[in-house]
Amino acid sequence: MAEKYYLKLKEFAVQKENVLEALRGVLRCQFKNSKWLEAAPIAKQIIDEKTFASDDILMANMVLYHEQLLKNDTSGAIAVLSKIILNNSSIYTAEAHYELAHLQFLQKNYAMAEKTAFEVTKKQASHEFWVTSAYILLGDIYAAQKDWFNALATYKSVTDNATITSLKEEASQKYNLVQTAEKISNKVENQ
Repeated sequence: MAEKYYLKLKEFAVQKENVLEALRGVLRCQFKNSKWLEAAPIAKQIIDEKTFASDDILMANMVLYHEQLLKNDTSGAIAVLSKIILNNSSIYTAEAHYELAHLQFLQKNYAMAEKTAFEVTKKQASHEFWVTSAYILLGDIYAAQKDWFNALATYKSVTDNATITSLKEEASQKYNLVQTAEKISNKVENQ
């Protein structure tokens, strides 16, 4: 509902401060509703306008990251994320840092994914959700390489220490899956 009013404000605003407030409002509404393709032109306007706060610019860049993903442009997505993580720690830089590690993992670039995930845990320490997610990703990286010991230890650590219930449950489920995969792997190797 708010998006509709911000779009009207954007359409009729004459004073620059009202235009900028309309752009900010539209971006935030579309970001919240994951309207990445609709938000991309607004995001570009916000980035081009040098007067916006750094959080607005980071949010705009996250929109462009999601737009690149929707266009299946992984290189473009990585370029946007790499630009975001150069900023001071914020919820957006923490998410971008994690997403960069995740994309590297999906590309099977395990060494870089591991390095980037560890950077998340060090540089984004104040953002518990993304740090815990990075630890789960580290478990995924180890499991993908059949490093069962480190995968199990990482998932177990998250299960034992995480305070975010959904991430704790995710780590527990992955722990059980990796235990099963390890047993199957060991049976195959011993035959």
